[in-house]
Amino acid sequence: VDSSAVNMAVAGMYTVTVSYNGLTASYDVTVQNASVQTVTTSIVFKDLGYSNGDEVPSVTKDDVAITFALGSNTNNNTAKYYDTGTGVRTYVGNTITVSCEYDMVAIEFTYAGSSYNKISADGYSGTTWSGNAKEVVFNSTGTTRIQAITITYTK
Repeated sequence: VDSSAVNMAVAGMYTVTVSYNGLTASYDVTVQNASVQTVTTSIVFKDLGYSNGDEVPSVTKDDVAITFALGSNTNNNTAKYYDTGTGVRTYVGNTITVSCEYDMVAIEFTYAGSSYNKISADGYSGTTWSGNAKEVVFNSTGTTRIQAITITYTK
């Protein structure tokens, strides 16, 4: 096997040379990463047992962690769960950090209404972020009411 095949478990093209009784033949072998699968995790805040007005500093499910922080919020308004809108509210300046051990390719937010879609981040459009990252930080540009966050990642 040629020197580029240090680890043939890594996807790529490798040359394999076979020699036997003075005969030599070379073959190009393509290794595909068949072990990669797409996984989707949904976090629905009304199903997590919060009471009205509870602070929500972070949530972890499967391989995903979501952390809510003050960010640049000068009024010290933290993310809280409210029955009205059955979701977590964030306020101007708060941050929402979504992280995963694996590469995330999509993060979709479900809001209590379109007027509560008040977040921004590179790669975020409509209600969905798309890209390839282990961590994405969203900035709250107004009051949000996030009912659910669905994260798609490769594993």
